[in-house]
Amino acid sequence: ETSTTTSSLSTGSWWCAQGGWPSKQPRTTTEIFFVFQGFGCLTDRDGRRHFFGPGDTVVLPKGWSGRWDVAEPIHKVWFVHDHENIEEDTSTTIRVRVIHYNDLVAPHSMPPLKVREDDATKHG
Repeated sequence: ETSTTTSSLSTGSWWCAQGGWPSKQPRTTTEIFFVFQGFGCLTDRDGRRHFFGPGDTVVLPKGWSGRWDVAEPIHKVWFVHDHENIEEDTSTTIRVRVIHYNDLVAPHSMPPLKVREDDATKHG
C-alpha cells in the first residue's frame, strides 16, 4: 500500500488477496475508491450487499460499518476525506454506494464514431 496525505484528504493505492473480515467500528472518514481489478462485496450492517468490480467507483460514507468480502484479489486507488459531520441520516443504516462503470457512461448514449472526410486521406 502507498499513500499521501494533504490536510483532510489522503490518497493511495491498495491491493488485497481473497478473504473477508468484519468492519464493526463506524468509519471516522469517508472513503471513495476506484477498482482497477478484482471483485468484492461490501455488506451493510443490516445485511444489504453491494457487489463491485473493475471500473466501479465505491463510496464508504463516514459512519458506515459492515463487512468486506474479496472474491478475487483487488487493486484499487482510494481517496479518504476526514470531515466533521456524518452527512447521512444516522437513524437508519448508513449504506455503501457503488457506481458501476456502465452507469457513468451508457454505451447507447454515445454517438457512433465517424471518420471525418478531411482526415480520411491523412490517416489512411
